[in-house]
Amino acid sequence: MKYCCIFLVSLFTTISFSQEIDSTLVQLEEKLTNTTSDTEKIKAMLTLGEYELDHNFSRAEYIITEAFNLSQKNKGAITDHYKALIQIQLGVLKRRKSEHAEAIKHYLNALVFFEKEKDTANIADVYHNIGTVHKFQKDFTASFSNYNKALKLNTAINNKEGIALVLLMKGSNYRALEKLDSAEIYYKKCKDIFVNITDSKGLQQVNNFLVRLYLKMNKVDEALQLNQSNIAIAKKNNEKLNLVTNYIKASDIYYKEKEYRIAGKYIDSALKLSKKEGFKDRIAFAYGKKSRLWYKLENYKSAYFSHRKYKSYSDSLYNIDNTKKIQELELKFKFQQEKREVQLLADNESAKKKIYLVLFIITLILSAIIAFLVKRDFKYKKRLLQLENKALLQEKERITKAFNQLQNSTNAEERIKAKQEILKLKILTDDDWLHFKEKFELLYPSFLNLLKDSNFQFTKSETRLLILKKLDLETKEIANMTGVSNDSVLKTQYRLRKKLSLDKNIDVIHFLEQST
Repeated sequence: MKYCCIFLVSLFTTISFSQEIDSTLVQLEEKLTNTTSDTEKIKAMLTLGEYELDHNFSRAEYIITEAFNLSQKNKGAITDHYKALIQIQLGVLKRRKSEHAEAIKHYLNALVFFEKEKDTANIADVYHNIGTVHKFQKDFTASFSNYNKALKLNTAINNKEGIALVLLMKGSNYRALEKLDSAEIYYKKCKDIFVNITDSKGLQQVNNFLVRLYLKMNKVDEALQLNQSNIAIAKKNNEKLNLVTNYIKASDIYYKEKEYRIAGKYIDSALKLSKKEGFKDRIAFAYGKKSRLWYKLENYKSAYFSHRKYKSYSDSLYNIDNTKKIQELELKFKFQQEKREVQLLADNESAKKKIYLVLFIITLILSAIIAFLVKRDFKYKKRLLQLENKALLQEKERITKAFNQLQNSTNAEERIKAKQEILKLKILTDDDWLHFKEKFELLYPSFLNLLKDSNFQFTKSETRLLILKKLDLETKEIANMTGVSNDSVLKTQYRLRKKLSLDKNIDVIHFLEQST
């Protein structure tokens, strides 16, 4: 009954405000249509693009890209301020697409413009965005550093909204680091500010973060109530990214309650919308959650393949190369800043020491990132190995069944069917091969002894080839079963015949059996 009431409230809220959203979009589009100068057009495009970032990501990307193209065609007519605002929105686009190195590049470009103008509010916004990129890269040291810069600047100009958003993101960092008490303190400080300045959108953001925190603190009822409210608001405002995020959180709630099938429905909704909108980081999260759900439902095969997709998407987001690109961009920007300082200070020794210190700190940060990524990769491989072991047990059962069919065959037709079952097998690992050889030895107990007692001292690959040849397998069939190329099999056959001094027309198996 409780969940039914929540659903009805969500539905009513969505219907009540849909017309308000449409009217806002119409007003923004009309403003863009009625503009005459390029500067006013870019300003209108940025406003519309920012609105569409939460509602229609593909359209937002098109609008913001067009604004950038227009600024490039009329470089002299467009002020540095608007060029910087375009760079900010391009950075947001790239961050939402999880192209983190590109996002950092755009933010640093914007920072150059804003520092020339001494625009404190927007400089703070840039540091806030850079901190968020580092948060997604799980580099919390760099994330906190940039958030602290943003907080200091926003406090200096008494920017309440900016202060609240920084506190919110710092709380999110603490939650990720499992410092739940600190996270709750920062969330409450943030919420108090949004209440005082009557910012409903800001309050919704805090509620989104509180859902995950409550779940960590085992306050499931509070988490579910906030989550369903957030889903209703996200649908009402047509905020696609927010909706995906809350679908994932809903899945986490039902997973904790062991309602795995309901959790699966929410994660499927999140995955479908993420793929449509191109939210790569959310796609990675969704596949990770699906793998976990399949494992609980004892569908190990689906768990294995979902985990592989998760690892593929995750590695593309958090790989070392991507981190290096970000570090190189920041290093280049910092180096340029330091170079200007050195010129102004006329080769002052203290400036030189500062440069060396910055370079040393960056080296330490990079070393820490690499160490973290190596540790994370080890965890992923361990998880992947568990799933592969499940699959390996199933493959061993198939090998045993195929050889039993061949051994119990009483006529030619049955042996052909048994051989066809063997051809479906894959011998890709040493464990596969040992199991395969054990079953082969039951079928042909004297053959392996024949190979061992011969004077030819066969290599491991030659022994494997002879065993498969004994089963009357062709070159292509052997290559397919063992996961190697036809050329590799032919080379092994050539070396074997050369060792035995055999002509091409003589059957190797027949020769060995006759020679003993």
